[in-house]
Amino acid sequence: MIVRNGLLLTSATALTVLYLGIPVGPIGTMGQSQASASFQREVQGSRVDELVLDGGDHAVKALHGMGTAILPRFWELLRGADEETEKLDLRPEHIESILRVVQGWPADPVCDQLKELQIAEDDIPGQVARIELLRVVQSTRAVKMAVAFLEATDPLILHSATFKHLAGGLFREALDGGAERRNALLAELDTASLPLIQVFVRSVDPGLHRSAADFLVRGALQYDALQSDVLKSLAKVEKTIALEDASFMESLVREGIGSNSPRDRRMAVAVAATWGLNGLFFELVGALDDSDATTGSLARKALIKMTGVRTRRTADAWRDWHEEEFEWLANAAALQTALKGDDAYSAVQASRELAEHPFLASEVVELLKVGLEHAHPKVRITAIQSLASSAHSLAVEPIIGALSDRDSNVAAAAHAALQRMTGQAFGPESDAWITWWAAQRG
Repeated sequence: MIVRNGLLLTSATALTVLYLGIPVGPIGTMGQSQASASFQREVQGSRVDELVLDGGDHAVKALHGMGTAILPRFWELLRGADEETEKLDLRPEHIESILRVVQGWPADPVCDQLKELQIAEDDIPGQVARIELLRVVQSTRAVKMAVAFLEATDPLILHSATFKHLAGGLFREALDGGAERRNALLAELDTASLPLIQVFVRSVDPGLHRSAADFLVRGALQYDALQSDVLKSLAKVEKTIALEDASFMESLVREGIGSNSPRDRRMAVAVAATWGLNGLFFELVGALDDSDATTGSLARKALIKMTGVRTRRTADAWRDWHEEEFEWLANAAALQTALKGDDAYSAVQASRELAEHPFLASEVVELLKVGLEHAHPKVRITAIQSLASSAHSLAVEPIIGALSDRDSNVAAAAHAALQRMTGQAFGPESDAWITWWAAQRG
């Protein structure tokens, strides 16, 4: 027999209670047919705590098998705002175990239980814990609930670092969860209040996903008050691929370049360079003579990054260059002919010359793609390298296709080019790249 919390248990019942956390059958010498509900909760909660602190795969499996009835205890553990749970000293790996279990449960029962939790408006730890749990649930319903709970939070509290962290985590989970969850989040935010959108704008990494950048731009175009925040966020991105359809972002950046605020003009110029907004060439040329010297200097750096040309100084010189560039394009068909020819040396030289014109990346990519079909591996490798140097989204699919090239050196060049171009670390097999790129394009 075992005595626990002042109650005497038979050995068989004790094993059931202590191992599974659920008392079954009679309670030995006490003569009761079953334990009280409070006793069940206490024993089960104790077992949940033990498994969470264990954190191993077997413990996670055991927690998962207990079902969503233990979700309120998970919420209490994440809330951690009372003496009992604080004594457990939960570490990040313990929280991760809880979230792994919740992620594996069916979505609707989890949503039902989290919706029924009675949490006071001023119970910030409790509100945070509920949203943290909803964040990992794999359903659009969970996304909508999380946004609704965030929307109901006092704006002053909403702008705290904790809630901005939550918003960023929710966005990342929605993006990773596929198009359905991503679109559900964006649909909810379309009708959200300005304070909530501001929280998302200030917490989202626009380099994370194209939809994140699109969300920022749409928010800024909808609310003038967001323009500075969005430009600042977009300007932080260090590496990205030029957008296929940059019209919305160009609209936002064009407004920023024309802003009365020198700070906004500087950030807008930086965004134009980072995101390859070639459609703003003449706006950047105009910014060379900006009354703010820093904006003018940044505009010149942006033009250099956009064109690869360092020799032009004045606005008139840049306009002349633009005219010359399009004259070159009119005669570029001859280079494509060389790429198709049998002379491998001439094909390689043609590919390299095309790569020297990044400003015309979308047009150059179309010309370069024929080089991937050349019989000589050296030509195909050079074409891959030239495509990657364009840093244009139109180049991604052709390079992914080259991962399956019959020549291992060509396939390796394609893999290295994709990693360098995108910053992703997928392996040499094409499936992961195809899936990732499809998700990026939404």
